[in-house]
Amino acid sequence: MKWKGNTLFFARPIRSLLALFGDKVVPMEINGIKADKFIFGHPFLSGKRIEISTADWDIYKQLLKQEHVVADMAERRETLRTKITQLMSPYGTTIDDEALLDEVTNLVEYPNAIECGFDEEFLDIPAHVIETAMKEHQRYFPIKKRNGKLLNKFIAVLNRNESNADTAVRGNERVLKARLSDARFFWKEDRKVPLEKRVEGLKNLAFLEKLGNYRDRTDRIAKLSSFLSHRLINLNMLSPEDVTLVERAAFLCKADLLTQMVGEFPSLQGIMGREYAEWDGEEPSVALAIAEHYMPRFSADAIPASKIGAVVGLADKLDTICSCFALNLIPTGSQDPYSLRRHAYGIIRIIGEHGFTVELEELLCKSLSLLPLFSEKEISGEHTIMREKSVSAIKEFFRDRLYQINIERGHRYDLVNAVLNADAGFDDIGDYFQRLKAISRVSKEDWWPDLITVVERTFNIGKKANSRGSVDERLFTEAEERTLWDIYKGNEAAIRKQVDEKRYEEASRAYYAAFAKPVHTFFDKVFVNVEEENVRNNRLSLIKKINELYSEKIADLSQMNMSGDKPAGG
Repeated sequence: MKWKGNTLFFARPIRSLLALFGDKVVPMEINGIKADKFIFGHPFLSGKRIEISTADWDIYKQLLKQEHVVADMAERRETLRTKITQLMSPYGTTIDDEALLDEVTNLVEYPNAIECGFDEEFLDIPAHVIETAMKEHQRYFPIKKRNGKLLNKFIAVLNRNESNADTAVRGNERVLKARLSDARFFWKEDRKVPLEKRVEGLKNLAFLEKLGNYRDRTDRIAKLSSFLSHRLINLNMLSPEDVTLVERAAFLCKADLLTQMVGEFPSLQGIMGREYAEWDGEEPSVALAIAEHYMPRFSADAIPASKIGAVVGLADKLDTICSCFALNLIPTGSQDPYSLRRHAYGIIRIIGEHGFTVELEELLCKSLSLLPLFSEKEISGEHTIMREKSVSAIKEFFRDRLYQINIERGHRYDLVNAVLNADAGFDDIGDYFQRLKAISRVSKEDWWPDLITVVERTFNIGKKANSRGSVDERLFTEAEERTLWDIYKGNEAAIRKQVDEKRYEEASRAYYAAFAKPVHTFFDKVFVNVEEENVRNNRLSLIKKINELYSEKIADLSQMNMSGDKPAGG
């Protein structure tokens, strides 16, 4: 809100400013308003000007409370919680929206609540619509039965006492009735046009500059969904019959953007798509996927439960991320206007929790190739370079997301980095999570420090090898290097089999058991950097092969910090 000039932005008009240090006024001014010792009571229940003689929080709260202002936010919140709970308790329900409680706590000075109602006839509107009208437009608390079914009652928060409660009840009921009347009209009118017939109209809804409209975007989502479906079919993670359902859901997933209901309540996109799809007689799994493909809508939200919804959701989010990166609309600092971090978080969770085995780079390349900027007919040397740069930038973006997500989940930063820096990387996100969980468990074993030492020592020496050259047994001159080579040959196949079967804990234990002692014996007895180049390179190749047997597919334990120090940054 602008107030008295163009320089100040604040949630409410500032009419006075209290700034004390001890008993002295702090000489400051905001937009022409100078600080002093005075504050004001509730504008309707008091209006009295109060002098604050000293910077004492308890005195400040007490004087304001006498004038019907509860300054302590925690006290306001708990007062509201108590009043709302009392009103809900006869119906066997409680507050289920803490975010809304926090919001209304910041909208009042003298917290109070009243019960209101609306005509039962409005309950024929989908419950999501009624709740959205209540919460987003009016900040009301819906009242439900124990089974979660919506009642024709709600609670409104007041900023005054009950002296004029009847008028407040009638006023709030009148406002909601108008909202619900509009919603009922939209619900009735929208159903006259099937979602299928709305799809072509998406041509008139712009997406991003140079990337066409929402009809073009729908085609991209459908093609990417089909591509992803066939990849999952090949891995027995999706049935061939599901492809038709995935393609249908992708085709219809954005059609509800043209409905009057979503125009009035944008947060219902997808949810109304499901309602209208069910009305149109679409397959239940298609209708569900239309709603699910937006999930997770926020950090604590669930992911799509159905695989059809998960596939369409992945395609939708990948298209958004690739589109924005192609146009260099990349998040910086706290700025993320297109919610790309949330989309990446959703992709990571969907792949991880559904256990999909997909290659991130392959999906990014496919998604980018569908954009007008990188379509096959326009591919040139320059376009290829641009696409490769986009893929690299997006993968780095996902790398950062994976790091942050796993730190927030309580994983040690060095374990996260060790798995990220393995040659296997994180292209297979599901596999990345499996390796991280396995290594986290292994890190609690008694032999963990010895495993780190083996991998770290072989890394530090092996990195000097110029190439991945083969080991020539004829160049062995010491018994220890021949012994180490025999141990490698004797264990390599078994360890690789365990890795291929994703039995990473077993592979870690087998690697430790095979190499912990002989590697140390080798380093104690054999000088690697001898003058003879061919012997030196042969020994380096041997050490490198031993290191890569673990670091390639599991984790690069040279990243581990055994000192216990925390990193300066990710």
